Amino acid sequence: MSISTNLSIETAQANFAFNLIRETGTFESTILSPSSISVALGMILLGAKNNTAKEIQDAIAKGYRPWRN
Repeated sequence: MSISTNLSIETAQANFAFNLIRETGTFESTILSPSSISVALGMILLGAKNNTAKEIQDAIAKGYRPWRN
């Protein structure tokens, strides 16, 4: 799936939520909050550097790059 680099933050976060639910989809009862997971990863991102930071950014908002035109 090709993802545009001009996504809005809302679209990027919706994609994160849908992908998270799709990847964790099992036949068991599971409760999770994509928003809470995104916020937690965002806090971790504040201390991350280099490749780790890029991987976290891609996980929570792939395609959203506010610093690029």
